[in-house]
Amino acid sequence: IINLIDFAKMETGEWRLKGETINLRDFTDALAREYADEASVLGRRFVYESDLSGTENANGDKELLSRVFENLFSNAFRYTAKGDTVTLHCSRKQADGRETVLLQLRDTGTGIEKEQMEYIFDPFSRGTRSRREQGFGFGLSIVKSIIEAHGWEIGVSAEKPEHSTAGKGETVFSITIPQQIS
Repeated sequence: IINLIDFAKMETGEWRLKGETINLRDFTDALAREYADEASVLGRRFVYESDLSGTENANGDKELLSRVFENLFSNAFRYTAKGDTVTLHCSRKQADGRETVLLQLRDTGTGIEKEQMEYIFDPFSRGTRSRREQGFGFGLSIVKSIIEAHGWEIGVSAEKPEHSTAGKGETVFSITIPQQIS
């Protein structure tokens, strides 16, 4: 219900961002601490890699961005099994003449079918593996709306090797943040 209300707020323009300066290293360090504990409890391996220096900042709504990562990590844990790996990788990038910070959440779970990729951020979109689970398919739509409301970008890639064990693959959600150096 909360996701449905949030989705309605986004569609009607009632969504208001609270702008504050967020130190991206501090933010991702906190995410890593929180989700490393959850991964441990669930029997997943968690890896945190960061080459952020601590000078990278972004303007944003920390509460909404925390919800973004709550959704992404929840999905990563849901579609991985005990012993699988979830990785949060943070790096500085230079592309198209601009500096950015790239946050990538990668998992070695079930992967995403190719035919589902173009619809993954659509409202009500639910992958074939998620249809047995609770939810209405708003989570990733809300994630994308929050990211884009910040002026950031999100994308997803998935690989399912032809000769892999059934249901195994790699999914990577990538968030690109324009760089603001303090």
